Amino acid sequence: MDTKPEVGPDALEDLADADHRIENLLGGKIQGDHEGTSDIDKIKNRKRVISGDGSKDQSSSNKRSGPLPTHKELKDKYSQFFSKQSQIGNEKEKANVIDHFAHSEYDINKIESGPVLLEEIVYGNIEKAINEYRSMTAHIKSAKEINVSKLREFVQALINETGPNQNSSLLLVNLVGSANEDYFASHSINVLIFTLIIAIESSKMMMEKVQTPEISKDFFKTRVCSLKTFKGKELIDLGIAALLHDIAVKVKFPDIAVNSNLSFRDQLEFKRHSIESFRMVEELKISRDIELAILQHHEQLDGGGYPDGISERVINRYAKVLALADHYESLSFANPFTPAIGPVAAINQLLKKEKSAYDGDLLISFLKATSLFPLGSFILLSSGEIGMVVETDKKTMQKPKVKILFSKGKVQVKKPILLDLNEYPDIRVSRAVHPREVKTVLPEIRKQLGLM
Repeated sequence: MDTKPEVGPDALEDLADADHRIENLLGGKIQGDHEGTSDIDKIKNRKRVISGDGSKDQSSSNKRSGPLPTHKELKDKYSQFFSKQSQIGNEKEKANVIDHFAHSEYDINKIESGPVLLEEIVYGNIEKAINEYRSMTAHIKSAKEINVSKLREFVQALINETGPNQNSSLLLVNLVGSANEDYFASHSINVLIFTLIIAIESSKMMMEKVQTPEISKDFFKTRVCSLKTFKGKELIDLGIAALLHDIAVKVKFPDIAVNSNLSFRDQLEFKRHSIESFRMVEELKISRDIELAILQHHEQLDGGGYPDGISERVINRYAKVLALADHYESLSFANPFTPAIGPVAAINQLLKKEKSAYDGDLLISFLKATSLFPLGSFILLSSGEIGMVVETDKKTMQKPKVKILFSKGKVQVKKPILLDLNEYPDIRVSRAVHPREVKTVLPEIRKQLGLM
């Protein structure tokens, strides 16, 4: 199956009006919650975190100022917001929603403000996480062989990494992509990273949203927001669902690779993988939310998905997060089933053609985390240079910071130059560049970041 489509100007058609499409999703002017994201040089320095004396990175960029509010203080805060709320639910239901927001904010504050605990299976190296996951799933032949406790530990370690360093994780995963020979492990880790980023960003956005007068006085709207807010335990469950969502693929196609040439019959069989993965995971008798997320991770809100073609009202809330993460990953990176178009074109397609298929709030959350030009993606500038996105500004999403890798005419530069497009109003992004177009520099970049 051809996995190498051309990615030219048509893939980013109407990019100039992308900000308008984002504004329509956001319902107003784009607002940035901070100035920018970590650039590639900060990632290079992260290896010092794992040192002989066991010291941990206590950098101020990863810590909030002042003591964190307690769970009780957060409950009091949300109780005050919702004190004048119209009573649709009963007092017990209202108390549960208040506790859910308080618990979620408390857990995410801890994730984002604590020291960066870079566990051995991760420490800033997605490739190591892929290899660890490969070893955990190497001998899986049935659901009974899946060690859920070990998966929980694995997800917790990645949450420790992704929370304070979600920008770093995005950069690393976009650079590694599915370069690993084991497609199943590489895809599963990519989807896990994207799932956690969407869930954490959505939670933060909902916590802000419910404090607005429009939402805080309406119990129904508040409860809808609570369904897109996730506590620490729920993040772990979501992560387990991401790791197991394609487990039947591992069993049915144990040697599957990016360049595997699947027959038409194999592709038909693949269409059943969500059902078969669900049945395998059912044997584990774990959370029903995890099971339904796996069953429904190819369903779409407009009813256009599979296996059942159900619509928004009956799709599990975990499944909505997992579906967006899985689809973005499949669009972005080479795989045996569908053509890959790259991260930038994938964002554009989600905004332009598939907005009705995925939850709008989750899509906004992912966009806030990734920007129009995800970290680690490659772009062609109107000046003719090709560069890699190393920093994004959420106030001007079409003006990232770029490290120039090729001068005009695709001549590789000896020393990459950092270019802030905000300082060059006449230079714009012309199109996405597929990683294969810059394959000569990929080994050098991966080596620079310790990924090889």
